[in-house]
Amino acid sequence: MKIVIVDDERRAWQMLEKVLRDLGETDIAAFPCAEDALAHIRRSGCDLAFLDIEMPGMGGMELATALSALPDPPMTVFVTAYPEYALRAWDVDAADYLLKPFGTDRVRRALERVARRPGRKPPGLPRVEARCFPTFGLWVDGAPLDFGNRKARELLAYLVHTQGEWTGMDSIIFALFEDREEKSAKDYYRQVLHRLKATLRGAGVEHMVQSAYGKVRVDPSAFTCDYYRYLKGEKGLFFGEYLSDYSWAEPTLADLRQRS
Repeated sequence: MKIVIVDDERRAWQMLEKVLRDLGETDIAAFPCAEDALAHIRRSGCDLAFLDIEMPGMGGMELATALSALPDPPMTVFVTAYPEYALRAWDVDAADYLLKPFGTDRVRRALERVARRPGRKPPGLPRVEARCFPTFGLWVDGAPLDFGNRKARELLAYLVHTQGEWTGMDSIIFALFEDREEKSAKDYYRQVLHRLKATLRGAGVEHMVQSAYGKVRVDPSAFTCDYYRYLKGEKGLFFGEYLSDYSWAEPTLADLRQRS
């Protein structure tokens, strides 16, 4: 799990870092300044941030608010010597609240609470981002994924396009392989799905595609997507093109242009 500690007191963050390392966490970065921590998280990502509340300049509450606006926000745990901040911590959807001084058992319970948090990807998995504007691509921990097969790439684009709905083989064949006769199309579909899963498995992100009983879907909780964010109201993402390589996306493109 990628962890960031933000505390302007050197002794305090060193103590927390030691406890976390004793509990088996190794990917830890510490910052005495909230602005520097925010820049690091925007650049490199983060699964969990331990935030001191009272700091010079940007405080922990302000930093938590800024982090919550990121496309893939980290979980937050507040660390402070002031119990009166507890209610405010829950207001910004913190996973936990550590009151200084704390021991190893208390930090362990905070990590366990983070792990049980609903709607979060399991700690340690790569960050995955799908982009649909203007063309399709998948980024894993900030690097574009090379599919090695254009139809495997198109199949994933189609599944992202369907927004997590279970989609049957016949629907996929009609959209992607309509130029083939039925048996050939079904065999080809199975080959392409196998290639897609192998590619995702090689990148450590096979969890984002699920299949069962002749149908397949993406798990929208396993990745972020500019198209999904746009549908939820985020501005400045759509500039007139959507999955422009694929004719089956044209009806949706027309609808998006009407909205904008």
